[in-house]
Amino acid sequence: PATRNTRRRSKIAHSCRRAPWRRTSLPNANCILTHRKSRRAHAVIDYILYFQAAAWAFFGASHILDEGGNIKNMGWELAQFMPGKAKVKALPVEVDLCMTHICAILGSMQLTLVVMCVLAAKSKSKEVKTMALRVVLVGQVLVTAMQFYKPSGTGAEGSPATGPIPVIIAMALPVVYANFIA
Repeated sequence: PATRNTRRRSKIAHSCRRAPWRRTSLPNANCILTHRKSRRAHAVIDYILYFQAAAWAFFGASHILDEGGNIKNMGWELAQFMPGKAKVKALPVEVDLCMTHICAILGSMQLTLVVMCVLAAKSKSKEVKTMALRVVLVGQVLVTAMQFYKPSGTGAEGSPATGPIPVIIAMALPVVYANFIA
């Protein structure tokens, strides 16, 4: 009986290295301790992906649902930026429709990022999570670069010089961190 118990302990102790079809349903303590760090990293990455999804959903939905593409809520009054000596009271309807359309496309792409982040967070694959994090990071780097290369305003008085840089940085920092632990 002593050898049978030893043999059984040996099987249990090595169950985490067994082929998947021979593993027991509950891993032993050694397996849990070995994979605890990677489980924490996956949980942190999932939370970061969900945070990104929530933030992009907030921005994207406002561009789609708000009348005028959320331009006025961002502090822009398009008519005041029109060149010329006489102040324009209102823009032609076509310009408003064009801006609304462009903002709706922007919002749609932001909601696409939401879907990507949620699906990646729900995935068990590390590669999928890493790819989603890198896509979001590239997007945020490009958005930050455009704040300086193509400023958000026109240079006229009252026109914003850049977008909300602190918000952009606050959204990018968790993604940078997640890329290092992924």
